[in-house]
Amino acid sequence: MREDLTCLRDEYGAKMIGFQDDHFMADKQRAFEIINIAKELEMPVFFQSGLALYALDRKMLETIKSAGLNQLVLAVESGSNRVIKEIMHKPINLSIIKRVISDCRQLGIDTDANILIGLPGETKQDIEDTRAFLKTLDATWFRIYVATPLVGSEMFDICIKNNYLCGSYIGCDFKRAVIETEDFTSEYIQKKAYSLNLELNFVRNSDFRLGNYKKALEGFENTITVKDDHAFAYYFAAKCYKMMAFVERYQAYKVKYQEIIDESAFWRGYANQFDLVTLE
Repeated sequence: MREDLTCLRDEYGAKMIGFQDDHFMADKQRAFEIINIAKELEMPVFFQSGLALYALDRKMLETIKSAGLNQLVLAVESGSNRVIKEIMHKPINLSIIKRVISDCRQLGIDTDANILIGLPGETKQDIEDTRAFLKTLDATWFRIYVATPLVGSEMFDICIKNNYLCGSYIGCDFKRAVIETEDFTSEYIQKKAYSLNLELNFVRNSDFRLGNYKKALEGFENTITVKDDHAFAYYFAAKCYKMMAFVERYQAYKVKYQEIIDESAFWRGYANQFDLVTLE
């Protein structure tokens, strides 16, 4: 491994090492060795896939941080112990999730928490349990996805056996709900996923709650870059600017938010749902 990484650095000019491996943490000792080699070679590491939370003890996180990593994608996936154990069959529990995210924040590692809802066997109560638990976490950002039945997976077989698929599942990208069960419709899951996104990333944004307004602002303005009519992004970015005493930027974002709200019934509905007060 040392020879390979050295070759990438010296012969091909690689400056960072990215790992696209869902099972990178399967052998923790090997993972330590690879990360430490990258550190010695002064090649910062990053992991595009969600790392297994059960392997991310404090020592591992400190090692990753020392190798130049400042952000992790975490495969949280659910906030319901029942779903994690009985449906996802994952070797973790809610206390592990909470500890990892807390450790990451203490160490200065940003966390993107991947969440998946709408699985066969999941109930509306499970989703509400997930929502309640996620609100207790201080993750930097939450990525809310809907369950997608990939051909060849256990989920796909269950959906076919029980006639749970609605519409075309070919080309699904974890953003369009195509599963309907006895417990929920695809429309319910689609709306719930978007509502969770608004609540966790904007209304209850962790950095905003903790007074890290500059950091919170990064997420809000990134959203505006992608979707320039995102009312919640303008609203909470405006609140950040107000807390940071940037009066002109606050006024500009406040005006933009109000323009969107006045023109869009869609955004007015969500503003009412979350009781957003009028910006002064």
